[in-house]
Amino acid sequence: MWKKIKPDTNSLRYKILIFMAVSWLIPIGIITAFILLSYRNVYLEKNEKLIEDGISNAASIVAMRVNEAIRLSQKPTYERDWENLWNTYEKGRINPGNFYSEMNASLKSKYYMDKRFDFYAFYAEDTEAPKCYSSRTGYGLHLYQKEIHTKILQAISSDSNYIQTIVVDNRLLLVRNLYTVSDYRKYGSLVLALNTEALYKELPIETIDNLGILFDQNTEILTRGSQEQIRTETIFEKLQTGMQIERNEYLYKTYAQGYRGYAYGRDEDAYPLFLIYAVKNSEFYQSLNELYRIVMVVALLLIPVVYSAYRYLKKQIENPVEQLVILSKNITEGKFGMTIGEKSMPNAEFDYLANSFGHMSKQIKYLFDSVYNEKLARKDAQIAALQAQINPHFLNNTLEMMNWQARMSGDIAVCKMIESLSIVLDHNMNRSNRAEVYLSEELRCVDAYLYIMSMRFGQRLLVEKDIDESLLRTRVPQLILQPIIENAILHGIEKVNKGTIKISIHSDNDKVLLDVLNTGKPVTNETLERIRTELILAGEEETATQLDHVELSPTETDIKEEHSKHISIGIRNVHKRIRLMYGLQYGLEVSTPEDGTFLTRIVIPNDAIWQE
Repeated sequence: MWKKIKPDTNSLRYKILIFMAVSWLIPIGIITAFILLSYRNVYLEKNEKLIEDGISNAASIVAMRVNEAIRLSQKPTYERDWENLWNTYEKGRINPGNFYSEMNASLKSKYYMDKRFDFYAFYAEDTEAPKCYSSRTGYGLHLYQKEIHTKILQAISSDSNYIQTIVVDNRLLLVRNLYTVSDYRKYGSLVLALNTEALYKELPIETIDNLGILFDQNTEILTRGSQEQIRTETIFEKLQTGMQIERNEYLYKTYAQGYRGYAYGRDEDAYPLFLIYAVKNSEFYQSLNELYRIVMVVALLLIPVVYSAYRYLKKQIENPVEQLVILSKNITEGKFGMTIGEKSMPNAEFDYLANSFGHMSKQIKYLFDSVYNEKLARKDAQIAALQAQINPHFLNNTLEMMNWQARMSGDIAVCKMIESLSIVLDHNMNRSNRAEVYLSEELRCVDAYLYIMSMRFGQRLLVEKDIDESLLRTRVPQLILQPIIENAILHGIEKVNKGTIKISIHSDNDKVLLDVLNTGKPVTNETLERIRTELILAGEEETATQLDHVELSPTETDIKEEHSKHISIGIRNVHKRIRLMYGLQYGLEVSTPEDGTFLTRIVIPNDAIWQE
């Protein structure tokens, strides 16, 4: 016999099915049946047709008014009065004061008394401020310069006499560059502000405050600035995003926040014109109030049911989800190991998720701690091992030179060399066990090393320095400059009769650049590319086993025998240490800025000033 399976009433699926049946399926069925029996669609089509015709007619009226204003702005050019006045001024027959006085009088006669314009502004060629300005509505020059002037400068910078329509500070501006008719030379720019009320006057739109006008899809919307417009601002933005010019004119519709939105566009000769209009759903459905009353009664009757369903859903889903979200945020913030208390979930599914989250959190904490500690140990060991490779090589060479100097000179020179060697050895030993030192300390070690080298090479070695003293408190990895200079002497100065080493240290935004430039035998492009390749390979973050397979010169003997083909072990170690400490975007760069010179650049971050 088949065993009857009893549903798990504590499961999330079972509870969601009960909720959907009680709170959604029955109300949606009633409302859908009622809508299907009504004549709602017929009413909507008729109402929308009236609105669309109104917007289309309003666009024609607005275009006519703007085109008339454009014609008035172009008329003085054809009359050539301003052009003649400019030519007289340009030839020095009248002074600037008289020129601007006559120009302003002409502008007033043409635009000041015309109620279609709020103000005008005239910019003479090669000036960055309006030389003539007058407002009929009290919009002062200080407001113009604060709100509008900057965008006007951008508009008149274009080398074109086409009219530009710009909306700034809820004002429609016509901007036009003025050119002479005879030889097409720009002599100024004209700015006219259209009266918004005159533009909106007697448009065939029922709620005119809900109408916006655009002259470019990505610019400010021109409105009458009423409170109604503020409430429709979101749908205006949605209309502005969705509209586009197609086949001279088009209509785009959208819906948002209790409004129906319409965008009408047409392509005029001098500008694209867009009208956007929003109407409240309550106004649009005014004749369907009876339908809304019935729906409201049904909705009121369903409120207790919906509220009960909400309370039930909140307990079964929302509260458990909130606890899981809080736990997830804690894990994201690095608070590993946290769990949710036992028996705090209302159903079996969320109880399983809570236990899984807790187990995962504990596992992540264990793995993170293990990997992090292992990575720190490996990194410290790598840095210590890489730095330790440099010291024996340098110490051996220095002692050999001191032995030679002791045989060839007196005790004073030996004492100076011993002092310099003491400085270098003390810097190399790093008794304080610091990974980084002041740049000034690193330069002190470099000076000591260069003194020792000067005793060897004498007049053959010339040293120049260009150091930004503000960077002396910058912290740098210990022993990064001396190996570079040693390499420069070995491969540059030692190969020629006389050479120069220039040390330059400066900052570049968030980086510090330490440059060592040396003269010597010219480096071929092939050699330069080989050095760069070795630096790239040496700087990769690989394990010691992986690095052993990279074919670089592995020993000091090999480097001495083939120094023309490989970089020294000191250079490689400096590069690897920097990338280990600061990241892959830092390290060494090599180049040949001029024939016979070789530049080694150390790049480190410029954000490590010690605070004492």
